[in-house]
Amino acid sequence: MKVNNRYSGSRIVIVSHIYTTGPSHMLECYLRNKGAEVLFLGHPFHFAPEPRSHYRWSQSGKTGENHYVNLFFRNDVINVIKDSLLTLWCVMKSGKFDAYVGIDGVNAVMGVLLKKLGIVRRVIYYTIDFVPKRFSFAPLNALYLWLDRVAVSGSDIVWNLSGRMTQEREKYGLSKAYRSKQHVVPMGTEGFQKKGSRDTYRKNSIAHMGHLVPVHGVSLLIQALPEIVKKVPSAHLEILGGGPEEDDLKRLASQMNVARYITFHGYIKSHDELLTMLSECAVGVAPYVDSADSFIRNSDPGKVKAYLDAGLPVIVTKVPDVWRELEKYKAGVGIEYDIHALSDAVIWILSDEKRLSTYREGANVMSRKYRWENIYTKALSFIDLGSRMP
Repeated sequence: MKVNNRYSGSRIVIVSHIYTTGPSHMLECYLRNKGAEVLFLGHPFHFAPEPRSHYRWSQSGKTGENHYVNLFFRNDVINVIKDSLLTLWCVMKSGKFDAYVGIDGVNAVMGVLLKKLGIVRRVIYYTIDFVPKRFSFAPLNALYLWLDRVAVSGSDIVWNLSGRMTQEREKYGLSKAYRSKQHVVPMGTEGFQKKGSRDTYRKNSIAHMGHLVPVHGVSLLIQALPEIVKKVPSAHLEILGGGPEEDDLKRLASQMNVARYITFHGYIKSHDELLTMLSECAVGVAPYVDSADSFIRNSDPGKVKAYLDAGLPVIVTKVPDVWRELEKYKAGVGIEYDIHALSDAVIWILSDEKRLSTYREGANVMSRKYRWENIYTKALSFIDLGSRMP
């Protein structure tokens, strides 16, 4: 990202729950490089390898050191309360801010409260995922929906990863009067620069990246592998990421007699290393499971954009809407959640070198469209961040 002084003098706080890199980090980088003074506060997900909250300052185009808070509880509810109190303490002790970006509901509600206290001037509610039936326990789900409504109504602007989020909110009682403040701000790409030619990759290598949980459909991919290797004998599946399902998936691979065609790489800490490993593959697969409580349906998955960033065409189930645009750009194909549909799609794209080359070029074209620089420049054009609070 280019460095300029568009937001010079602006003080902005970003509060997010984090796992690896993502929209919150990209926004921090964008604002830092535009001259803003940025306070970044990150709280851990319960499954994150680093269990502590941290904060840091970015200014003059540089990111400062992380300061860690050594408080962590095994109870998720207590951790949410702890994170909220840490947010209030950290922001209030740091002076006044021109804008507060709260990624997801609880963090955004803290921004609404800080605005009422006169600490922040503008609040952006950045919705990474919204699932109306998030929790099976009805009172907890009602609280989740109430917090979302408070965040939407109290914020100056709402960024949604997809247009489906607005539709779903209105289905569950949010007034249409709030439609005009909601804007689609999709996942972006970083403009990954591979060392060497993008045309150098393992021709029959299939990639899956992400947390190994049932909703990501890796078991379907393993079940499709016997049919794939019949038609493409040199096919090999690279599973990049770890998670609670890893041992079960390894057992499934052995049961299906395809373990020799799979490499489990585990959790990869370096994002650059992850993109480099992806760029050495031929195609990326995202076989999401569809269900009423899946956050993928209303989202714009970062996995898909990471594949595109690395130059990979994408085979994705027709759960998130992004499959339509992938097909438009010839950057990928949308399929049903079905073993044969998945194996047929992988075979179709790998078995024709010219077709694979066409789809890889489509992936590069679509990736360039979704650079974070373009996305945040457009998103921030709808809100004034330029005036310092008194």
